[in-house]
Amino acid sequence: MKAGAQPKGFTMLNPAVFDMLRSSMNKAFVVDKIYRTVFEHVKKAGSLDDLHAALTMVRSPMALKFTAWEVESSKPEALAQAQTFMSELQQNPPTKERVQVMARLDDATGGSQLFTEAQMASFWATARAVRAAVPAERRQSEEELKKTAETFKAQSAQTARSQTIAGMLFMYRMATQEELEQYALLLESKTGRWLSDYLRAGLRTALTEAMEAVGKEFGSQLAQKIVPSKPSASPVSPVSPSPAGSVAPGR
Repeated sequence: MKAGAQPKGFTMLNPAVFDMLRSSMNKAFVVDKIYRTVFEHVKKAGSLDDLHAALTMVRSPMALKFTAWEVESSKPEALAQAQTFMSELQQNPPTKERVQVMARLDDATGGSQLFTEAQMASFWATARAVRAAVPAERRQSEEELKKTAETFKAQSAQTARSQTIAGMLFMYRMATQEELEQYALLLESKTGRWLSDYLRAGLRTALTEAMEAVGKEFGSQLAQKIVPSKPSASPVSPVSPSPAGSVAPGR
């Protein structure tokens, strides 16, 4: 939920609400715990042959090259570069072929899908906390809540897809089109799919648990910090979908 996206008829009290959200996320997103969950999931997932094939793949020159680009793009000093890059995309959009191969990479890894699932876990956790904290007559009906959830999921999926592709355009900006195509084939291979599936499953478990924890704590505090602007205000909606972004390919 973006700043300013408030339920109809209600007003957030002050920026302290966002401090609460930040605090809730810091408590829930413990990196070591997430790593352990993913590692244990993959370790139990397949045979020694599967694990050996996966290790061979991730240690290949192509995979190591792309991993190095990912590490570089995650460094704090890369933030300014990313902002400049994204700004320049508006003036010099990527080719259709480059956007298409990024979409293939996202399909192979399931990155945007995983993000959407985590968002929905947070949505429902927040919704339950808010509903439990407000009077019955002020709650959204089940039908209204389901419609809100459907809208939120659709917009979250679109935003996640666009942001994932934009992020990869920056991360792999030094890669040639041929290298991108080869890397996509690597991730789309049997071993690549196996590894991505189990990594994603482990991450799904870890992130869903974390997002549910965030939703429960933040939702409870949010319900206490949102007050009706008028006695006859509309029922409380737990979250507002964020507007979706887009990455338009060049011609």
